[in-house]
Amino acid sequence: GLGTVDITDIIIDTSGNKWVTGMGRLLRFDNPVIEQFPFLDQNNNPIKLHTVADDGDFLWIGTEIGLVLFSKIDDGGQIQDSYTLFDGLNPSPAVFDIYLDSNTIWIATSGGLAVADKSNPKELKSPANWKTYDRIRYPELHADSIKRVVEFEGLIYAATDSGLYGLDRTTVDTFLVVPLGQGSSFTDLKVENDSLFFYSTGVFGVIKDSV
Repeated sequence: GLGTVDITDIIIDTSGNKWVTGMGRLLRFDNPVIEQFPFLDQNNNPIKLHTVADDGDFLWIGTEIGLVLFSKIDDGGQIQDSYTLFDGLNPSPAVFDIYLDSNTIWIATSGGLAVADKSNPKELKSPANWKTYDRIRYPELHADSIKRVVEFEGLIYAATDSGLYGLDRTTVDTFLVVPLGQGSSFTDLKVENDSLFFYSTGVFGVIKDSV
């Protein structure tokens, strides 16, 4: 009943339903029922889904060609809208990770990092309503492709193919280099209690809360 063996992300939402992303499919597990929602391009080719984030009655989904807003309740589940333009980033970047913080959405893309106010999703169709960060405008980042994004201790952490960086937005937006594993390709970030765990090629580490 999966419809795909290329599984990329799994979450459990506030209702206890399991949602799974993969190649051309969003799956809802409502035991014992598995429901498939196909994701296809204009030529009916499957679109790869990379990640999914729960947002009440909605899901935010990162795909190989941008961001998708999915309604859990309309017609039993359907795509609500899609977004492919994010300020100065190249159009239709792959969205690898999503971090939600109240009314704010952060996305880690193949072209850089982007953030916006999601309280009115229709406004996200305008590229100007996104603030973006890429290597051209922020050379300290050293990479455009961002694989993971999380918040920890007031910093936004971005995992890239060339290292781990913390975005300090206190005064002027600045990326701080995390020396641990610098130069490695980072694959995952996970916040647990008072710690940020990070994973890269050949490196596993943890950053502890300073309090």
